Amino acid sequence: MHYFFREGIELVPGLEVELAPADVNHACWVLRLREGSPVAVSDGRGAVFEGVISASGPAAVRVRLEEAVGAAESPLKVTLLQALVKGEKMDLVIRQAVELGAVRIVPVVTERSIPRWEANREAGRLQRWRGI
Repeated sequence: MHYFFREGIELVPGLEVELAPADVNHACWVLRLREGSPVAVSDGRGAVFEGVISASGPAAVRVRLEEAVGAAESPLKVTLLQALVKGEKMDLVIRQAVELGAVRIVPVVTERSIPRWEANREAGRLQRWRGI
């Protein structure tokens, strides 16, 4: 089942929520989800609801929430210290660490790190990593 996050609203059964614009693109074009497809929506604070896509289009995707399910998060709060890696590999490391349950990821510059931390470029990278 595919998970989506909808922060800033209280999720309750029967509510129809609209996915964020980035999630709309992902749901429609990448995952090819259509009306009637089952999904899960989380508020990012522990509440998770199963739902069904009630409307799907390139402009918006609406999900009708049906029932609450238990969050699949680990009770452990894992922090990952990750040395900077070349290219787009850091995106993959962050994505997989979050999938495995890391709640915090700290990028570290080590003696043997090839990429160097440049303050003027890193604001964009940090924003991208937070999105992932």
